[in-house]
Amino acid sequence: MTMTQPDQPYAKGTLFIPATENRLEVSERTVARILEAKKLVNEYQTIFDQLTNREKEVIPLVVRGLTSTQIAEKLRITRSTVDTHRKNVNRKLAIESPYQLVCIAQAFDLV
Repeated sequence: MTMTQPDQPYAKGTLFIPATENRLEVSERTVARILEAKKLVNEYQTIFDQLTNREKEVIPLVVRGLTSTQIAEKLRITRSTVDTHRKNVNRKLAIESPYQLVCIAQAFDLV
């Protein structure tokens, strides 16, 4: 594949990749995020598939900063059930930090 120069200047750190008839402009940072998300999906896919539907429902709510009580009200379950789901998610995915859960949630399009 041959890379061609665009007919107009682009910001530093921007890749120019010719597409069929249109130009596709993607920042290096965006490419890095996409690659990191793909890596996370590949790494966690098998484990993620083992989560229950309810555990998958709880993840985006946790990532958005809702408390267990707020999640319980929203899902109409008890707070202790939410706490159990949260513990199970953290255990199954081997979550070591809130940031790690955010990254996984983004990689799986939960947020």
